[in-house]
Amino acid sequence: MGKSLATWAFSDMVTDRSPIDSYTLAHALFGMIARRQGMSTVNILLISILYELIEDRLISGGLHEVGWKPEPKSNALIDILAAYAGSQIP
Repeated sequence: MGKSLATWAFSDMVTDRSPIDSYTLAHALFGMIARRQGMSTVNILLISILYELIEDRLISGGLHEVGWKPEPKSNALIDILAAYAGSQIP
């Protein structure tokens, strides 16, 4: 039978295993939506940086049993840049 949704969602194929992954688009969308709602670019960057600094501690709680591992720092940097890029979309 196939993998469970949790196992698939946190497999190497989908999560933070490379500099650009499926969540990079989510960070770009956050930047775009936040900017359209009136948030400043500086605040978008601050929130993105703060999130990347605490992400591993937020997520790791119950996910060790499905194989989740902390992301490489290159992925964190790309995600921050993606949020910035999204905030620049008119």
